[in-house]
Amino acid sequence: MIDEIITTDNWNTTYYGNGEYKTSIGFELNPDFPERDIYTVNIVDNENIDVFHKSFSSIDAACQFINLRYHSIWDFNNLAVPQSTGGCGSCVAH
Repeated sequence: MIDEIITTDNWNTTYYGNGEYKTSIGFELNPDFPERDIYTVNIVDNENIDVFHKSFSSIDAACQFINLRYHSIWDFNNLAVPQSTGGCGSCVAH
């Protein structure tokens, strides 16, 4: 099985979580240097309060940091993969 990690292709739809906290990569713009991308690794609690924030100048660096720090200890979640909520699944209302 291929490890599920955050990559440059899925960073905006994935995160690591441990029940109480969630860590993900975000994107910011610097008004002083709009041509420079800023990627941030953030940890938020259950109330979406920011408890950690680290900025990176490249998506590669942000992915490397988040994977090295959280991949082996927190659960990987992919928001792009539909979650089954039960039901028949063949209804046209889905």
